Amino acid sequence: GTLIPEQAEDLKRLARMEMKHMKGFTSCGRNLGVEADLPFANKFFEPLHGNFQAALKEGKVVTCLLIQALLIEAFAISAYHIYIPVADPFARKITEGVVKDEYTHLNYGQEWLKANFESSKDELFEANRANLPLIRSMLEEVAADAAVLHMEKEDLIEDFLIAYQEALSEIVVPDALAKEDDRMWVQQAQNVYFRPLCLNISQGYWMNLLKVTKSGVLSRHRHPNPVHGFVLKGRWHYLEHDW
Repeated sequence: GTLIPEQAEDLKRLARMEMKHMKGFTSCGRNLGVEADLPFANKFFEPLHGNFQAALKEGKVVTCLLIQALLIEAFAISAYHIYIPVADPFARKITEGVVKDEYTHLNYGQEWLKANFESSKDELFEANRANLPLIRSMLEEVAADAAVLHMEKEDLIEDFLIAYQEALSEIVVPDALAKEDDRMWVQQAQNVYFRPLCLNISQGYWMNLLKVTKSGVLSRHRHPNPVHGFVLKGRWHYLEHDW
């Protein structure tokens, strides 16, 4: 509550909620006869934690909220969603309750950033650019361990993007195409960047802007559903066709 003193009680309530989750998951581990690997957890979250602590020292409320209330909460929710179907009955009940609580935490950050968007948007964009790629690295790091529990990396990534995009969808960025802003783009591969615009979980479609900064050839691939593409700038063509 030191950064947002007028909402100290709300923040304390969220902190108590997280302590309750820790006790619940400790019970899950005890029930399975396993203990949390805290040294690994500390190392795993160190990049995000380091950025959070640096922002905290500088009084950057927006960066702290983006890391703690949006990125980490969306990361946790995605992991819980993928874990619930393979969890034992005791852990499933605990985790389902935790997910409901985590949306409360996510919503807190979402509402604060929405209410303060105009004054915080520059820091928000920069914090997103600096910290979002760390989540991809974290998911890659635990992919093998998650697979043991039949939690596929692709499912984790998809669920995270859905949760994170839903949180950001309420923090409206007007005139998405009005001007170029590199902070709004996520690097997908060398010279390839994307910017999510919509991830619709009820009808199973998504929309995004794709930016390629250098010419090249895309290898053959398949799409599970029809794709509608519109060229806004530049050009592309099929090697095997004259159109």
